[in-house]
Amino acid sequence: MLLGGAASAAPGSMPKIPNDHGWSGYTTYITTNVKKQPTSTEYYADARWRVPTLDCNPIRHPIIGASSAVGMWVGLGGVGLPKDSASENLVQAGIVSYCRHYSQVDNAVYQILPPDKSAISLGASYPVKPGDSVEVTVERHSKYSYSMEINDYAKERWLWAKTFKVSFGNVPDSADYIVEDPGFPNLYQADFGTVTFDLANYNTFPLGSCPSCGPSFLNEGYAWQFVGVTPFNKPFTKVGPLSSPVSSDPGKFSVTWVRGS
Repeated sequence: MLLGGAASAAPGSMPKIPNDHGWSGYTTYITTNVKKQPTSTEYYADARWRVPTLDCNPIRHPIIGASSAVGMWVGLGGVGLPKDSASENLVQAGIVSYCRHYSQVDNAVYQILPPDKSAISLGASYPVKPGDSVEVTVERHSKYSYSMEINDYAKERWLWAKTFKVSFGNVPDSADYIVEDPGFPNLYQADFGTVTFDLANYNTFPLGSCPSCGPSFLNEGYAWQFVGVTPFNKPFTKVGPLSSPVSSDPGKFSVTWVRGS
């Protein structure tokens, strides 16, 4: 997912999906890309949330307060069925927050897979701080054209928007709203408290109305851990229930931090 590879998931494994970098949130399939694809070419995913204040306190978190991170993003693609040839294709944008030496650092980022092996930071021209209300939009306009937009509603309000040509022409397989352990080497998942997403689902097919779409599901971040030689799932987060949908708006949900590694 964010800052790493895309994830594949079979419907039978929902809603908890083991994977090596714990991601949590809400995703809904647009198409499996192993059946006849929808005829529409325009897809849109949007969410709004507040940048959390990380707990980087050296007393409470002597390890993760020194070096940890969490990514929050909106994307199209990246969660597909095992036979889905497009499951590695992903367009996403969001915020990555770090604890660095017991202080918080925040960056606005985007990523296209392929070719980006890691997220691209927007840099100091687009400052982000805890408490900022941000809105992120990812839209597919045509077969090879996507746009991304990050809107920061803080006092020094800014808007970043850009259109990209991509190398893949498939219909995106999912619309995703994710909080994630970014999977950096030697970094733990930062204690972000709770993040609440206000969602606006992809607009071509409102939730539940697409005959060729797969299921929608909430996922708690899990990672393989080992005791002796026995693997088991250990949750990174707790995901709250999705609020009641209103029209094509699937509502809101919260993700709460549980552990950092």
